[in-house]
Amino acid sequence: MTLRNAILGCCFFSASLVSIETNAQDCDNNLKIALQHATDGKLHLIHTLIDECIASEAYNKDQLLSAYKLLGNASFILDSIDQGENYIRLILNKQLNFSLGDQDAFKFRQHLEELRKHPTFQFGVKVGFNEPSLLLDDIYDDIFDRVNAENVAGLTGGDLISDHTMQTGFNLQLILIKKIINNLEVESGFGFQTTKFHYYDAVADSKKGTKVKDFTIPVHFNYYLPIQLSGNRIGLKTGPTINLLNSWATSDRLGNSLSNDQTDIRTSFNYNWSSGVFMNWKIGNFIFRPEVVYSAGLTPRSKTITDAENAALILNDPPFVNYNGRLNHFIFSLGILKQRF
Repeated sequence: MTLRNAILGCCFFSASLVSIETNAQDCDNNLKIALQHATDGKLHLIHTLIDECIASEAYNKDQLLSAYKLLGNASFILDSIDQGENYIRLILNKQLNFSLGDQDAFKFRQHLEELRKHPTFQFGVKVGFNEPSLLLDDIYDDIFDRVNAENVAGLTGGDLISDHTMQTGFNLQLILIKKIINNLEVESGFGFQTTKFHYYDAVADSKKGTKVKDFTIPVHFNYYLPIQLSGNRIGLKTGPTINLLNSWATSDRLGNSLSNDQTDIRTSFNYNWSSGVFMNWKIGNFIFRPEVVYSAGLTPRSKTITDAENAALILNDPPFVNYNGRLNHFIFSLGILKQRF
């Protein structure tokens, strides 16, 4: 019984292979006949020849593109615009840089170039670096007023925090872009950002380093300008960027972590307003998007804590002078996107 089943299975498998090969040959012949019908102007016969082959996935990529091209030409010649645009979307989802020749219908070529400018979705990854700046709103130095100066080793107020040196940080983001209308889209995603800077702490009489790690969620609106650079589209963007604090760590001048981790006294949630410019640069089936954005901090990064808690930080070992401020960034990035139509 086992041998019989094995023989039947082999026969069935062989018959299936023959059937698939025969179907592929038939579909290849149908495509050639459809090409001849297009040449002869018998456009109404094309669909019946190749629709079933498309549905049965008998064509390879090149054959499928040829079939979509035939059907698209026929649709525009017969003034079936919606149907023709549907074939264009199928073509662009297979091959973004697909091109047509002078022998193709004018409306087909015209709609292809127009639809190529307006993908329904774009998704991918964006990587880059940032140049930050720190805008100090307040330094908690009340303990150093003239009345209390002698209570803390004779220290006085003044520039307790100074000599800021900002360092290059890192940005990484997964992005999803959805078309709203032609030339206008909304962009969101989830990312990670580091911000680094050094400053002089007069109480500790030393340089301290700070490294801030944030998760980022952009909600940006992108608008494409009516100009192109060698066929590549240029756009403007603006909108809020939500920052979710991951950590806020302090180190000494040698980079050794200090015990006074500041994460607990920093706000967990804040946001920036971002504006910038980008370009969609087509290479093969992908979009490379260089982008420059300025992101301005709109909310303070320090929680409100009591004078006693601030004093405890100053009297800590090592000492720490608390401060409140906003972080701004110039962000330079390159995105790699896949488009869907």
